Parts: sequence; structure tokens; C-alpha cells
Amino acid sequence: MSDAAPVLPGNAGPDDYPRMLYHPSGDTMIVADPAAHDAAHQEGWATTPSPVHQRPSPSAMPILSGADPSALLLRAVLEAVLDERGLTRQLTDALTAPPSEPPQPRRR
Repeated sequence: MSDAAPVLPGNAGPDDYPRMLYHPSGDTMIVADPAAHDAAHQEGWATTPSPVHQRPSPSAMPILSGADPSALLLRAVLEAVLDERGLTRQLTDALTAPPSEPPQPRRR
């Protein structure tokens, strides 16, 4: 067996550059060397992501993203409009009605 040190992934080592840095405002940047890293650290940049970096990004189609606040608002508005016009009840009735007999072919 070999006694070689295991290869660490990505930015696992203290001297691995370029390195991604995260700011509490949500910005990210890449530093190329330890000097740039030290300068950025003085301005509040860190090597670990803050909660703002870990939340899901908004979807281009909010209706497809269930946790997106704009999707929840859009769904609530649509449901209110459909309820106001009585369309929700008609749709619910159509979906819960027992299946009708299939159409019979016409005889000539």
C-alpha cells in the first residue's frame, strides 16, 4: 500500500487558490492569492456561505416553484379570482363527478 496523502477536493487545503469568497450581502467573488484573500477578509468576506447564499434562487416561472413567495402570492390571487367568478366550484364538480358513459358511435 502507498503512504501518499489523500487528495483533497476543491478548496480543502489552506493554500488552494483561486478561492470563492462570500459576503453577507449575498455577493460572491473569487480571489487568486492569499494577499487578496486577506484584503477581502478585512471587508467582511468569508470562505463559508451565509444563509442568504443557501436559500433557493427564485424561479423564472414562479408558478413552478412552490416555496417562492411570489408563486404563493400568484396562486392566492388566481384562486381568489376563480372563486369570485364561481369557476373553482365548476372545476371541482367536473373533476369529482363520476365518469360518464363513453360516447356511442352514431348509426346511419
